Amino acid sequence: MKTNKSFSFEATEDTQVRTLQVLRTIGCFIFVFTLLDYLDIIIPLQLFNPVWEFSKIGQLVEQVWAPLFGFFLVFFYLKEHEVSFEQARLLNFFSYIALLLSIFYFALFPLVLADTYKLNTQLSSTNKVQVAQFDTGLENVRKLIASATTPEQLASLSKRASLGDEDILGSHNTFEHMKVEISQKLENDQIKYHKANASEHRTQMLGFFKKATKYILGTLLSAACMFMIFQMTRWSRVIYKEYKENN
Repeated sequence: MKTNKSFSFEATEDTQVRTLQVLRTIGCFIFVFTLLDYLDIIIPLQLFNPVWEFSKIGQLVEQVWAPLFGFFLVFFYLKEHEVSFEQARLLNFFSYIALLLSIFYFALFPLVLADTYKLNTQLSSTNKVQVAQFDTGLENVRKLIASATTPEQLASLSKRASLGDEDILGSHNTFEHMKVEISQKLENDQIKYHKANASEHRTQMLGFFKKATKYILGTLLSAACMFMIFQMTRWSRVIYKEYKENN
């Protein structure tokens, strides 16, 4: 009868070094893929288009996890491991990449603020125009209904404007009474439209401000996080500087 014997494997220093090399290699490739993603997001450029800028800034904020994870893998070192000159040069490079990303995300902050203001104004203006167009169209229909002189004209106008007044027109009421009922129905439709539009506009603006808040805070937090990484990786810049001075 065979028995499964358990055994333990103690990683040597060489194994640990090779493992760290794998992690750093993955971290470098993450930065390459991140660069490709950033280029894919911002190209083609549509500067001065607040809708495009707002959307792309949001994508850049949501993409920040990739470089953060890349920094973790690149700068992951154990206490007893030495840092070679080539590694020090690579770490020095990525330390300054963190500074550049910090500046980049901080530069997005005023841009997303301006886009938020522009889009808020644009959404409010668009909603007001839509409401005004609806009210104008309804007022024109109301005037046409009031100008009708026969039930046939009233029926023709109702059909042409798609008012759905068949029940009123077929109620055998007097002509003037039908005109009053249709006018009342138009007024009720206007009230319903205003309520539905106001509710939809509030929902739209709430979603917009939630995204705007996320993107505004996201740019600041991303910039702060990248700058902290730059500060905390000062040791890599010091090592690289010492290598250069000694060589």
